[in-house]
Amino acid sequence: MELIIRNENTLQPMGLIDDYYSIIWNVKYFTAGDFSFSVPMNAHNIELLQKNRFVTRNGLKEIGVIDTVSKQRTAEGQKILTVSGLFANGLLARRIIWNATLLNGRVPVQVR
Repeated sequence: MELIIRNENTLQPMGLIDDYYSIIWNVKYFTAGDFSFSVPMNAHNIELLQKNRFVTRNGLKEIGVIDTVSKQRTAEGQKILTVSGLFANGLLARRIIWNATLLNGRVPVQVR
């Protein structure tokens, strides 16, 4: 299984991640799912895994948006990157205006 990292503007593939410690790909029905994965810390992964880039998996339709990238150490002393975020449908929650007000009449009267 490979993770494909995509450009945040064009969605063009930037690189592949096929060496990882763990992947959690949590798909939810009514809300935005989330993902998390841990990879070895090396120059390639540090350059590739940046905030707001997209993550996809072969054969799955979900697209993840990287929210956090944290550096950690395992109990054995290995340096790892832990990446997490939400699926792209979670971006809609940031864009929807929930309380809209309709006003009818002349503007000066409605502004008061």
